[in-house]
Amino acid sequence: MYTPSKVDRDLSFLTTNYIAHRGYYENNTDHPENSMNAFKRALDNNFGIEFDLQMTKDDKIVIFHDDDMERMTGIKGRICDFTYQQLLKIDLIGSKEKIPLFEDFVKLVNGKVPLIIEIKSCKDTNQKLVDKLVDMLHKYPKKNYGVYSFDPRVVRMVYKKDPSIIRGLLTMYYDNKYSFLTRFVCNNLLSINIAKPDFLSSDTSFRPKKYNKWKKHSPIITWTIRSKEQEKECLSYFDNVIFERYNPKE
Repeated sequence: MYTPSKVDRDLSFLTTNYIAHRGYYENNTDHPENSMNAFKRALDNNFGIEFDLQMTKDDKIVIFHDDDMERMTGIKGRICDFTYQQLLKIDLIGSKEKIPLFEDFVKLVNGKVPLIIEIKSCKDTNQKLVDKLVDMLHKYPKKNYGVYSFDPRVVRMVYKKDPSIIRGLLTMYYDNKYSFLTRFVCNNLLSINIAKPDFLSSDTSFRPKKYNKWKKHSPIITWTIRSKEQEKECLSYFDNVIFERYNPKE
């Protein structure tokens, strides 16, 4: 299995702050997940921020997690089916918050806390999103961010566009809902050989023996932690947690 033999960039930002999943959010309030208010709340608490990127019909990069918009907006459809101006007419559920433009998020955070940026894989827009994202990150004031994805091909695209960017691979156990090939490649961590990441981010229940070799070289952070008790157990194994629904400082 590939392991980074020498990482000549500083990865300490991955482990120095708690990382708020989709911002420090609480749905059905005025700071729902992946909203500007949730990101402001994370900044106020000096939490790192994990968030998700997708591309609109008119090639704008926005922050949104789900493949379908219904859970968070009440409207069926995919982000890629709407222009950004159309999205501005839609509220995030339980609030008046809008789906944020990545450009506006960048201006808000401006290097103040670490970022973990997930690229949601979509074969029609992956390369376009990666190209545009990397160009935008070149203008970012600090290097305290990492870009990751479940799709090892997307992580590889980031490497080819700019190998200096810190890259991560999301890992988990793939069950029978997925194809045999996906299960074989991902559950045996062969996807790491495709992505060649600098760090891993693992579902907390997925702890294969091969991680022991990886941990000697580079960090593994875990998701999604929802209590102080779970956090304590996870930090005995992983290097940091991505959390939600509680305050890890309390």
